[in-house]
Amino acid sequence: MGKLGRRALVLLVAALSMLVIASCGGDDDDSGGSSGGGGTKGGTLNIDHTSYPDFLDPGLSYTVDGWEALHLAYTGLVTFANGNGDAGTEGAKVIPGLAKDMPKISDDGLTYEFTLRDNLKFSDGTPVKASDFKHSIERLLEQDSQGAGLGYTTIKGGEEYLKSKKGGVPGIVTDDAKKSIKITLSEPRGAFLYELAIPFASVVPGDTPAKNMTKDPPPGTGCYMFKNVELNRSYDLVRNPNFSPSLKGTDVDQCNADTIHVEVDPQTSSQVTKIIRGDLDFMVDNPPPDRVAELKNKYKDRFEQFPTNSTFYFFMNTEAPFDDLKVRQAVNYAIDVNAINRAQGGVLSPAHTTLPPGVPGYDSSQSDLYPFDLDKAKSLIKESGHEGDDVTVWSNPEPETQRTMEYYADTLNKIGLNAKIKNIPAEEYFVTIGTRKNKPQTGWANWYQDYPHPSDFIDILLNPDNVVDVGNNNYSYNASDKQLAQEINELNKEPELTDDVIKRWGDVDREIQEKAYWGIYGNRKQSTFFSERMDFDNCKGEHAVWTHHWGMFCKK
Repeated sequence: MGKLGRRALVLLVAALSMLVIASCGGDDDDSGGSSGGGGTKGGTLNIDHTSYPDFLDPGLSYTVDGWEALHLAYTGLVTFANGNGDAGTEGAKVIPGLAKDMPKISDDGLTYEFTLRDNLKFSDGTPVKASDFKHSIERLLEQDSQGAGLGYTTIKGGEEYLKSKKGGVPGIVTDDAKKSIKITLSEPRGAFLYELAIPFASVVPGDTPAKNMTKDPPPGTGCYMFKNVELNRSYDLVRNPNFSPSLKGTDVDQCNADTIHVEVDPQTSSQVTKIIRGDLDFMVDNPPPDRVAELKNKYKDRFEQFPTNSTFYFFMNTEAPFDDLKVRQAVNYAIDVNAINRAQGGVLSPAHTTLPPGVPGYDSSQSDLYPFDLDKAKSLIKESGHEGDDVTVWSNPEPETQRTMEYYADTLNKIGLNAKIKNIPAEEYFVTIGTRKNKPQTGWANWYQDYPHPSDFIDILLNPDNVVDVGNNNYSYNASDKQLAQEINELNKEPELTDDVIKRWGDVDREIQEKAYWGIYGNRKQSTFFSERMDFDNCKGEHAVWTHHWGMFCKK
């Protein structure tokens, strides 16, 4: 995610705990794992992004646009199961990836011991070593990756290395001869296995430099590899000629097409037309609102919408005027979810909680603290003394985002603020607002879960202790809220999601609502729309974590 995601990660179950059992899928042939039943393997598939992924580097990317491609080329010690192509709970399970088995975890939850599979190779043919994992984690920390705020700094010495960039991470001990990896945490972290399964923890060669490798992505261990990368234009995913035999028949072995050609087309309406014509097989983003009814009516045999565990919101940096609770509350009262949903073509389910339905800690009994009331919002702005204050609304030029942010800026003006929009290129947006010195006042953000745990929303996005100079996901910049930080940090140590722990996460969610750090307006629906030649019934590839698993796509 998510995720921090421009789009992204989907429906998972509330009941999953930290430890999940291993499973494997697929057959043993050389053309990949299970295709989801039926369909034809091979050939080239054509896919369009609306904007280029933030990075084609597993240590840096934090969008689904990036992750949908990266997880096919890079694998971690553990990964997520492929599922059955309907975004159901099967794809939420953490299973062995490069590791031979699930780890041995100490009773105190502090150590994780892995052993690599035999004869693993990178796509350039070089052997995979246990020490490559240690380097990969140090690499993402050295780059100040947005992923650093996840559990990787919980590894003993990780926080210190993030700050100093010296001395390595002593909490990771490897033995190349024995293919063993031992990870020691500084404190228990219930979501750690999930964090090892996302692209940030993918293994790359030990000599991969700690710099953005998007122009020339490093070798990986997935069944695809990157080729023909043209920045901001296109890239290809082609079969990995050195795919490891020990990964054959596992869920990593899931690449139905021979080649996936991916291009950028900034107009989603154009993408829809190309799919209808047969010039394009799949579009990553949702179709524009004015085309949805047409697709539902004419192409229901290859178009559908499915729910995602996501939260869409307006962030408010807790500096003037949003350091004033009354101003933040006013914004919440002023948000008309129905108006935003109309602007986005009906792809939102109204929401007011931090956690979406399906994530542990979500409590449907929590009433909306800020029902739409424009007069109440205006009154609060007057009471706060901030009437007429200048406010910069940060946005990007994508059509759907522009419609939403024009509504938001107009709403802020209606309640007594003086708002103007500042557009940032879509591929730079999250990096820009995540840099503290840029002082983004307010803007749009969304999050699709990376893994089935409430910390993925509340800890990553709102823990005051996670506010840093660069690479922020906490755009509230609420570093002074020590009480909230303590509550979140204590919950992060809980090794399992018991009923009591889930209730405590729900209580923290309510506290966040009361403090009005966000203006929450919805949970997102995602679309699948295929060309006529694609096998919609058997190969939709809807996935609980990746949103869409392109490796599961196939032709009729």
